[in-house]
Amino acid sequence: MPAAWRHRPNRGRDCRAGPATGEGAAFVFRRPESPYYGYQLNLRGIDPAADYEVTEARTYSPDKPRRIKGAELQRYRASIDELPGSLLIEYKKLPTEK
Repeated sequence: MPAAWRHRPNRGRDCRAGPATGEGAAFVFRRPESPYYGYQLNLRGIDPAADYEVTEARTYSPDKPRRIKGAELQRYRASIDELPGSLLIEYKKLPTEK
């Protein structure tokens, strides 16, 4: 079973969203003998109607940021092919367009 940990600035390990920043990170780890390559995160406090910029990093060079809805981010599917492996997922709520 993968292990996951979430960090939000000024909130530590509390899994409720910090409405002040709308940003955070999830760290997902695949253990050396894990048969599971994916893990569905359950991120609380995410605005399902908002847009978020999400960046994944499996190495020191992160992937290109992409824009997703909060509803997708709440149930984000993390995949790690390497054994053992890790994935850093950084997210930031985008300003509402008028």
